[in-house]
Amino acid sequence: MFNDSDDTFNSRKVEIQYKNILENKSDMDFCKLRIHSNDTIIEIPTESQLDDINKNGLVTELCKANFISTQSFIVKKSILEKYLFDENLPRLQDYDLFLRLIPHIKVSFTNLFLADLYRQTDSISRSNVRLSKAIGIMYAKEYNLSRRNLESLHQQIFRINEDLSSYMNLLETNLQSSQSDVEKLNSELEEMTKNLQRIKREKEEIEQKYYKVVNSRVWKFLDKARRIGKNVIRK
Repeated sequence: MFNDSDDTFNSRKVEIQYKNILENKSDMDFCKLRIHSNDTIIEIPTESQLDDINKNGLVTELCKANFISTQSFIVKKSILEKYLFDENLPRLQDYDLFLRLIPHIKVSFTNLFLADLYRQTDSISRSNVRLSKAIGIMYAKEYNLSRRNLESLHQQIFRINEDLSSYMNLLETNLQSSQSDVEKLNSELEEMTKNLQRIKREKEEIEQKYYKVVNSRVWKFLDKARRIGKNVIRK
């Protein structure tokens, strides 16, 4: 059983899943999971996936998409110690473990939401660079799967890679657009700065001209005449 510090378990999760393992004499059990990302909540496995699992089997559907998480499963210690997580994978360690583990053991399912996963902005599960590296490693791995299931897994890896490439291209386009906007803003800011400097120079020139006039002899004479005129009018 695994849990990150920012994820939550139902208080009876372990009790309920352990009981299900005993009742089904299984080696591993997984439950339903809610994934919280921004304002969106994703529930896995979906009802459609559950129907397909009942029709085609767990391994077959797992090769099409991963709907089990480290937060949603519990497994016997002796089995986990035999397979372990692949530390060479920068992402998808849980998916890789399930693909290696599940074909060899009995798995039961608890049809209850017993865990909540919260994806943070700095989460490893959001790193596209790590994802790209991980799917490359997984594609080269030899899994103990039927040819059909292996083809399904490879198709999913190709699909992830295509989605990732499209996302990276879109990100690059948006980045270039953002850079263009920044350059435009910088240019406008530079022009505004030049205009402010020009206005400041013109203001200083006007002030200099004003003080030059005020301090001139003609101005002093006129100012004196103005004051004399006012006194005459008063009298």
